[in-house]
Amino acid sequence: MIYEILFLAFLVVLSAFFSCAETAFMAISRLKAETLAKQNVPGAVTFLRLKEQPRQFIITVLIGNCLVNTASAAIATVLATSYFGGSGVGIATGIMTFMLLTFGEIIPKSFATVHAEKIMLPLAKPSMATIKIFYPLVLMFEGITNVVLHLFGGHNKTPLFSESELRTLVEVGVKENRLDQSDRELIEGVLEFKQTLVKEIMTPKRRIFSLDENMTIEDALHAINKREHTRIPVYSGAKERIVGIIYLKDVLGAIAEEKGNIQLKQIAKKPVFVDENRHISAVFKELKARHVHIAIVVSRRMEVKGLVTLEDAIEEIVGDIFDEKDISPTLMKRISKTLIIVHGNTDLRDINTFFNIRLPTTETVVTLNQFLETLKKKPWQEGMKVRWNDILFTIREVEEQKPVKVFIEKK
Repeated sequence: MIYEILFLAFLVVLSAFFSCAETAFMAISRLKAETLAKQNVPGAVTFLRLKEQPRQFIITVLIGNCLVNTASAAIATVLATSYFGGSGVGIATGIMTFMLLTFGEIIPKSFATVHAEKIMLPLAKPSMATIKIFYPLVLMFEGITNVVLHLFGGHNKTPLFSESELRTLVEVGVKENRLDQSDRELIEGVLEFKQTLVKEIMTPKRRIFSLDENMTIEDALHAINKREHTRIPVYSGAKERIVGIIYLKDVLGAIAEEKGNIQLKQIAKKPVFVDENRHISAVFKELKARHVHIAIVVSRRMEVKGLVTLEDAIEEIVGDIFDEKDISPTLMKRISKTLIIVHGNTDLRDINTFFNIRLPTTETVVTLNQFLETLKKKPWQEGMKVRWNDILFTIREVEEQKPVKVFIEKK
């Protein structure tokens, strides 16, 4: 009698072991397991191995729990019927249900939820040993599971973090001062990189500086000197028909070799064309693979829509890479998804295209400065802010009482 009761107690302890292991296993993430393993925490390496084969671990726990619960119920029934006869079955069922539910499930799982690491790491090696003991059964059930999952398309692996979960982690990190704002912007830039389309960051066609392919290198150099571009599209006949790209280094090389009279088409490189609806991440990979820094953006009908550079793609991740001295009426710079800096004399239509907004234009209101004058008549000062709908204008620099550089931010 005493041995049977002790054995029943042992089975309840085993049930608690499997329940603790299962709950703690699920409570600790794969990332946390890798972190603990790198820190050489005792038991962490074994636990990481368990995390790498989660299906085998879960199957082992279920087999163990099933055997323990069945054995305990059978032994309790035999003991109860030997003392209480036919009514012992009901008594045994009630007692074992209470014991297994309370001491084999609720208490151990609740404890493991709160103390997952303290529970799981010491249990990692016993759990691995249990997998080896039940290995033939584990393989059989794993095979059956694989067949069923294959039939229902369930073989897709769940990522370590979903994008929304990672964004939440970043928010928590910023709130707890574990990450600063620049870290947050960098991570968000990486997350948005694969979703951003080329047309969202390209330089629109109207703002492309290009040269006629029949222009001589010497004439081209004079035109380029007024700009700060090192790679310039070359067109044939109409500006919409871009046929090549010239590099400033090639122009200077030709001048050095006294070949200033030859035409640009003789040194132009074949351009790379990319669809405006492609994701910038794919274009970034293509440009790197081709070892080029610029691509012409086209529609499905091969109409030129703009151009995009490696710098544009990189800025989507790390933020703007520029010197404010570069800002001119024909050169705007994106600082983030919601912030750009422009020259006061920039055409409103260019701003609307570049920043995907709708600033109103009239016959007398064509540039940004002219538009700002309709909002505020007072003398402009650096740091002054003006709002129009959900757009905030911040004056960065003023010359002769007129804004020269202006931040435009979507709110």
